[in-house]
Amino acid sequence: MEVKIISFGVVIALIIIWSINSEDPEFQRLREVIVGWRKQAWSSFVGGYGYLALVTFFAAYVGLYFIMEARYERRANRAAFERASFFTMVTSPKPGSFVAAMTNFGPVQNLRVPIEPELLKPWHWFRKPFKPNKEHLLRWARGALERCGRVDCGYVQRTPKLFYRIDLRRADLSHADLSHTNLIN
Repeated sequence: MEVKIISFGVVIALIIIWSINSEDPEFQRLREVIVGWRKQAWSSFVGGYGYLALVTFFAAYVGLYFIMEARYERRANRAAFERASFFTMVTSPKPGSFVAAMTNFGPVQNLRVPIEPELLKPWHWFRKPFKPNKEHLLRWARGALERCGRVDCGYVQRTPKLFYRIDLRRADLSHADLSHTNLIN
């Protein structure tokens, strides 16, 4: 899309340059109109509050960029913090920590972070966000949940002699990706 817009702009610019430099009387009149319009626009810009408008526009643009960058940083830091908290809890030797961490597995895995903004590419600022924790937690689930035993992350029900190797009763797995993960028992 960007290449098409740039190519279109280059073609239009070349047509205008060619028509201005042409010897045809019709194009000479167009040249006079364009040159006159350019001089009038520049003089009104310089003579009035043009510089103020230009500075205001650039200040607003840079301010919006810094807002988008702060938004990206805040959400990226939150995703990293949530992932670190999750891993701290699931690596604890207490089964209660595992159960507490799994209550938030789906939301932590699906935290969305906007694309990092670039100053000169404002059309990228509002692209679809990505999920930085998705792969980390999926790899963890594939490896750790397979090795998980009832002592580490299980649940034993005392009345009937049943046990679950992995206690996921209170786990929030909404939209969680656990593909190819061993969840037997």
